[in-house]
Amino acid sequence: MLKVGVIMGGISSEMEVSLNTGREMMNHLDRNKYEVIPVVFSKPAELVEKVKGLDIV
Repeated sequence: MLKVGVIMGGISSEMEVSLNTGREMMNHLDRNKYEVIPVVFSKPAELVEKVKGLDIV
């Protein structure tokens, strides 16, 4: 099963929009095919660490 990371959050004023969009994307991924992992970040440096070990983001 592929580990799929959905990146959401960020540092812009659109953070809430990104979080809502990310949650909606996660709701539409087939959980029988993918292990869906939320990748929420608020600092760019966090992002690299959070995507390690994922097959696709």
